[in-house]
Order: sequence, then structure tokens, then C-alpha cells
Amino acid sequence: MEIPYVVMLQSFSIKLTSSQYL
Repeated sequence: MEIPYVVMLQSFSIKLTSSQYL
């Protein structure tokens, strides 16, 4: 359960970061 949560969280963070940079 932790693995999917961490993966989803990281993916979400990456998307936000990409949007911020772009």
C-alpha cells in the first residue's frame, strides 16, 4: 500500500514541478 502511495505522490510532485518550471 505504501509503494503505490509513494509512486503516486512522486508522480504528482513531478507533474507539479514540471508545470511550475514550464
